[in-house]
Amino acid sequence: MRNCYFLTWYFCCLGFLSLAQDLHTSQPQQNPLLISAGLCGTEMGSVARVSFRQQWKQSLAPFESKLLSYEWKPQQIRQNEAYLALGAQVQLDQTGDVQLVNNGLAVNAAYHLPMNRYSYLSGGIYVGYGQRHIEPTGQWGSQYNGLAFDPSISPSLTPGPRYSLSFLDAGFGFAYHYNRGNIRENTLSSLQAGLGVFHVNRPSFDFIASSMRMPIRTAFFMQSEFCLGQTKTALVPLVLYQFQGVSRALLFGAQYRYYVKGSAFSRIDNQKIVSLGLFNRLTDAVVLQTAFQVNHLKVALSADVTISSFSKVQRLQSAFEMQLSYYFN
Repeated sequence: MRNCYFLTWYFCCLGFLSLAQDLHTSQPQQNPLLISAGLCGTEMGSVARVSFRQQWKQSLAPFESKLLSYEWKPQQIRQNEAYLALGAQVQLDQTGDVQLVNNGLAVNAAYHLPMNRYSYLSGGIYVGYGQRHIEPTGQWGSQYNGLAFDPSISPSLTPGPRYSLSFLDAGFGFAYHYNRGNIRENTLSSLQAGLGVFHVNRPSFDFIASSMRMPIRTAFFMQSEFCLGQTKTALVPLVLYQFQGVSRALLFGAQYRYYVKGSAFSRIDNQKIVSLGLFNRLTDAVVLQTAFQVNHLKVALSADVTISSFSKVQRLQSAFEMQLSYYFN
């Protein structure tokens, strides 16, 4: 019984600690607005995305996250023409047995300035509204009567219970985007690099002490595509480094991409693509990825295999992600 009580409190505390850290994804290339506001509108056209992540399903406190996003890009852009792109993202996040809910809405704007025939430099901002809520279910320390858990005692987080809070959020980002406009074997066909800064206003995030502030999250990223052979195959490496407060995360690896139809330089409505990827979130997990794209529709899947100390606990060994993307124009 004591072990069960300890585990319940361990995962409750884990949930509270997660308040101070943002949602992370094993497929950041499928959720660019989580990486930098400067990436809004860098795709070939407008795009709508739906993402779902489930982590530690068998544990006492599983994590489930859902993301909905839309990026609008002007349909007609002449060569070497600057343009403004807009975006919006909704986040729905739930953690654990205590039903810790973290929801948010953010709107993005990014201005893209041409540098030469093939490359753009972009700068973007986002503003958002967040809401956190916790259901006073399960077993709480305030319900411990000195000898055992007493369900007749009402749970409380503070002398005056505070189970929800809301906040405003803001951040910015920059990106460099290169996209070669013609076919050539064994060459760099595209490159994206830059940074994103989140929570620059450091909103309050804690249920107990409103003086505690959300740490700023900073992300550095780079992704490229190298065409191989007859441009039917490509290697797509990615590096993403993030830090927030005392937390650090480095994700790196590559995808192998095969164009069943078209090539890296074809119109999107003339492409069929299959991708396989292997990535490593340093000291945390090995990530297996696969993706399928048929014209405007793309499906991406990934699975995390834990390699950290959590791997010793069977319930903490895996995570699963699925993304659906639809490209317009």
